[in-house]
Amino acid sequence: MRVRDNFLIKYLNFIPYWVRPNHLTIVRLALSGVFFLPRQVIGGGTALVLLAFGGLTDIVDGVLARKRDQITTLGEILDPIADKVLALGALWYLFSYGLINQTLFIHIILPELVLLAYAIWYLFDRRVKHPEPNIIARLKFTGYIFALIVLMISLLLGPILWMNYLGWGLIVLSIVLSWISQIVYAQDVISDFRAKVAAGEGGTN
Repeated sequence: MRVRDNFLIKYLNFIPYWVRPNHLTIVRLALSGVFFLPRQVIGGGTALVLLAFGGLTDIVDGVLARKRDQITTLGEILDPIADKVLALGALWYLFSYGLINQTLFIHIILPELVLLAYAIWYLFDRRVKHPEPNIIARLKFTGYIFALIVLMISLLLGPILWMNYLGWGLIVLSIVLSWISQIVYAQDVISDFRAKVAAGEGGTN
């Protein structure tokens, strides 16, 4: 990530410092809501542009936050939420066109519900840490974005069968990565919680 950030920041210096990473995250979150509009309102070309723009801002806001020392607690909370809303919106859009079936849609959602369990646990005991992003989770999100872009292009041009198979394959791979990342998250959260309990730290409700 450090190598990637050092490479990309050279091409992002045109972005003024008053444009904060959180601004880009909020824009991504707001635009993601467009996917939930009736499909007659948003065309395939617009959906594709929104998805590509959303995936791009996910990279840019992270690079700017780290290289410009603009990391905030709000950003750490909003960024994963914006990512999930973007992916969910695009998935819902493709689901409405029948390119993603119900079974596949459910398997995509299930691993993400584990994060809800962390949030509920945190509400009852503040010793529980927020799961920190890992490389597997980043690869998972990247896989979803590429898969959704491929399926949207197929929707615009065809459909094209081989592109559908490629998109579905990437989604299945991303689902596997999602479960693996949840296992890593669980190990990290539970081991940290046990360490705090052993150290005698008190929890607050």
